[in-house]
Amino acid sequence: MNLLDLPSEIFAIIIHEYLHNDGGWAAAVQARYICKSFAVAIYNDMFGRHSAYYYRSFNADRKEHLLGPNVHTILFKMGPARFRSTYILDHMEATVNFLMEFSYDQTQAQRERYRLALCNAISAALSVKEILACLCFGPSDYSVKVRRNMGRTDTVGMLAAAAAVNSEPALRFLLDKVYDVGLRSQLYGTLLTAAAVNGHLHSATFIYERMEYGIYKHNQLYDAIDTCMNMYHATILPTLMSRYLEYCNSKRSTREVKQGWAD
Repeated sequence: MNLLDLPSEIFAIIIHEYLHNDGGWAAAVQARYICKSFAVAIYNDMFGRHSAYYYRSFNADRKEHLLGPNVHTILFKMGPARFRSTYILDHMEATVNFLMEFSYDQTQAQRERYRLALCNAISAALSVKEILACLCFGPSDYSVKVRRNMGRTDTVGMLAAAAAVNSEPALRFLLDKVYDVGLRSQLYGTLLTAAAVNGHLHSATFIYERMEYGIYKHNQLYDAIDTCMNMYHATILPTLMSRYLEYCNSKRSTREVKQGWAD
């Protein structure tokens, strides 16, 4: 019997033993090019099995280049047994419960899609160091409390979450409850970036058009573009860039901005 003919559970165990007893993560980088099945099994093992303390022990270079692009996967696959503090998990669960009230699709698959979008927003808003610290040691004293009515407890956070999952009903419900749509939530970041990293043009446009101050729009566009480029989320990047270029008042400044993006 060939290795790839084995049941997926057994194949995953073999990959795990190989990575942690023989090859290590350096070998995993090479082995994932063998075929798609190897790549998926290795990816799941690297980012779906270990505790937050294990990832926190990585050096700064490994955190930046290895964990940085994959921290959303770590969050999505992270179960209660793999970290000490359940704050992020509890906050996401309460957020999903709030957002589901505005969704016609009440299936478990919809909840999972929402969770993945929130993981993307968190990984864009916080550094790897901040996320791992929260998983290991819990939130700070100033963190928003997790309550049943998250729309009242963390209104800005729920707005950013609604943007992340592209829920227009939730956005319209919460819009009048904040004085500025350019505010930054503690966990999910700004509304515009939360929508951008998840590729939601409709939500991003909805938010952008309701920002009142020109310099505010300029700065938030810059942050959203920079984050999308660093995280390789290019779905609505051309639209964001074209909006940003509208603030350039000369051909020279336009050329300099484009050159900066190219570099």
